[in-house]
Amino acid sequence: MKRNIRVLIYPDADGGYCVQCDDLSAYTQGETIEEAISNMREVVALAMEDEDLTTLGFERDPSLLVEIEMGPGFATEPGFQRAG
Repeated sequence: MKRNIRVLIYPDADGGYCVQCDDLSAYTQGETIEEAISNMREVVALAMEDEDLTTLGFERDPSLLVEIEMGPGFATEPGFQRAG
């Protein structure tokens, strides 16, 4: 059983960010990372609504695991802070 629903965020060539979730065959986008993640949360909630999560291979209350693919200009995104 999977404990996490994995999503990948990457910069869109036209601006903004794309988000894909292969686990649920879902895709969305947003102007900012925060908006893209918020949109994906809604998509995931709708995809899992009234579903038996075990038939989808997930535990009862899976977490959303976000992986960000950094591209050129990523560090200029509002709200981005370098570690250290």
